[in-house]
Amino acid sequence: MAKTVSLVLGSGGARGYAHIGVIEVLEEKGYKIKAISGASMGALVGGVYAAGKLPEFKEWASDFSVLGFIKLLDFSLREPGAIRGERLFKVIKEMVGDVKIQNLPIEFTAVATDLISQKEVWFQQGSLTRAMRASISIPSLFTPVSLKGMLLVDGGVLNPLPIIPTVSAHADMIVAVDLAGKESCPTMMNADDAVPLDEQEMKQPETESLISTDAGKELINEYASHDFSHSSSLSLDTFSDLFTPEIEALVAEHNKPEDVDWWEGFKTRTSRWYKSLQTAVDEGPQIPMIKMGRIDVIHQAIDTMQSSLAKYKVAGYPPDVMIQIPAKACGTLDFQKAEELIQLGRECAERAL
Repeated sequence: MAKTVSLVLGSGGARGYAHIGVIEVLEEKGYKIKAISGASMGALVGGVYAAGKLPEFKEWASDFSVLGFIKLLDFSLREPGAIRGERLFKVIKEMVGDVKIQNLPIEFTAVATDLISQKEVWFQQGSLTRAMRASISIPSLFTPVSLKGMLLVDGGVLNPLPIIPTVSAHADMIVAVDLAGKESCPTMMNADDAVPLDEQEMKQPETESLISTDAGKELINEYASHDFSHSSSLSLDTFSDLFTPEIEALVAEHNKPEDVDWWEGFKTRTSRWYKSLQTAVDEGPQIPMIKMGRIDVIHQAIDTMQSSLAKYKVAGYPPDVMIQIPAKACGTLDFQKAEELIQLGRECAERAL
């Protein structure tokens, strides 16, 4: 008999596409999903799956482009949210139909947050699309949903990983998908393709440009990843250590004008950048802050909050299997990246299971 699973799908904007890959892997391995609980994008993907429309949703999402996303946005300047969401959910409703949660073949819970009472709201009955719409109301982005004196927003505001609603299903195991993971999930590779370092051919044909050789790429990577942590302060002497005789000899060996010109230009640009950084450290002015828009700052703050909240939820009700999707996999609104995020979900699920 197949093992039964209670599946918990966390919130995290566009990273929620990874839930699709996780569900596919669970099914391929023969698990029977008995119950689903989701917040925000987790509620959307979980609800679509419970309605039996995940293949259609996957196909639709995979064809999504930035322009396609913008066309679905009904902007509002007067309401407490930049987007009303009516156009988007018209598409979702046409996809899943007018379904009631209590009539779904598996148990389903969409979690929202009531800003008035500051409490979680669980939707386990009524319109599936309305429940999903309430759960994905990301503050500042989607207009909140008003219901019986409540003002409903993203379930992830209070519970980004809603494990408790699935406990009563008494499945063989609880699998939770956290979209705020810290570690990157390694890409699946075939071990037969690995070649020992001493067997690799480091000398490239002289017809190749230095920039396109493995050695040239390693040279660039050396600059990008150089560790200055051993120094008490930045130093131009430390910087000069990067230009080793071996590297200079590598350039001279190719002896091509375009390589020499590129190398000298690369050193000049890097040196100029390093000196300006050294000046910033020595003289004390603040290094310019990373440029972020107002919406980016809000979403980054929400991600940070949800990551912290998820730890407390997991500590109280630890799942049997935790699947971590890296928080840095994409931005909150990168909805045009469905295919790569679905694949990432598959890889992380394979690793965790």
